Amino acid sequence: MRLIVHHDRLSVAVWIRSTDELPQKVPAGRRRDEMVWLSRRAQALLRLGADSICLVELQSPETASFAVRPALVDDLPRVSEVDIAPAEVQRFGKWALAYSGGISIPVRLRGRRVPAGEARLSRLMRTLARVDDGPHPRIRLSRYVPEKLHWKDELRGRTAVAGRIGVVIASFRRISRYAGLVAEVVLRRLFQAPPLAMATMEAQLGDDTNRVVRIPDETFAVLGIKAGDDVFVEWADQRVIAVAHQSFVGEEQDAIAPATVDTWGMDRDVAAAARHLVIGVGAQLRGELRIPRRTIVNVRRRVTSIFLRRMNELTVPVGGLLLAAAAIKDFPILYVVGGTVVVTVLAMLPARYRVPPRGRWP
Repeated sequence: MRLIVHHDRLSVAVWIRSTDELPQKVPAGRRRDEMVWLSRRAQALLRLGADSICLVELQSPETASFAVRPALVDDLPRVSEVDIAPAEVQRFGKWALAYSGGISIPVRLRGRRVPAGEARLSRLMRTLARVDDGPHPRIRLSRYVPEKLHWKDELRGRTAVAGRIGVVIASFRRISRYAGLVAEVVLRRLFQAPPLAMATMEAQLGDDTNRVVRIPDETFAVLGIKAGDDVFVEWADQRVIAVAHQSFVGEEQDAIAPATVDTWGMDRDVAAAARHLVIGVGAQLRGELRIPRRTIVNVRRRVTSIFLRRMNELTVPVGGLLLAAAAIKDFPILYVVGGTVVVTVLAMLPARYRVPPRGRWP
């Protein structure tokens, strides 16, 4: 479960782990039931001393239980959306966390004509969330509370350079990334990049520091990419960029014992129903997104990198067209511009995500 830890004016999101699972030493003069142990990363973000005992406030966001109902076929929720009553949307806000089957899922809430206390989920969400198949399945929704970090920490994650120089470098990088995000949104309108909900598992050996995610071969066509393309990995309002490669399981991989045991990708129920919807995410990417090992993320292709690659491929044909036009005396410039536009449009058409026309055809 996700909790918010407050100290002074700062707040950091943490994930609960029982002391029975990870025994901790209780300081002298303290009781176990009044102690909370934070990771060094959380202590650094809250500006706490690594070895000191400080007073912090734990906030458990409002949580409510809902009966699960199938979504309506004529108004299917999109990826990671849940339909509830409009009054409940005002209560929880735009984003919420859904808890089911031992995992947490960020979901967007849609106000629909749904009875109070009920939530409509698509089959994809019910499968990934491991919703019980019993006669009365339920899911818990909790308000999503964003973090509030020190302004230097908001920038520090974008550069490893310390001091004032690091702040300046991080500021320029942040501005450039905002500009890149605006360009991505504009290009996404033209070329389309639909998101795909995928269940996370631990990264394969060697991927933790390479900013690589592993997805099955059949998922590349669904996302509209090929191996080696950039993708956005999104969790609620957080996003990172990673390189997508094929997931692999072979004799050499099986012969190496991992440091921890994670059977999420081997789960029979999930593998049978959604084997192509499991993604391996490294520890570094999970730390930047502030997510646990087991959750649901949205994955979509990065249109900017695809657009730039297509533009690079146009260098030779467009350059040849311009040279040929320059060799002809008094060749109309309007024809040159028109030919360049036609060549560019035809070259960009394959980059658009293929979406079949909707509705019944005669």
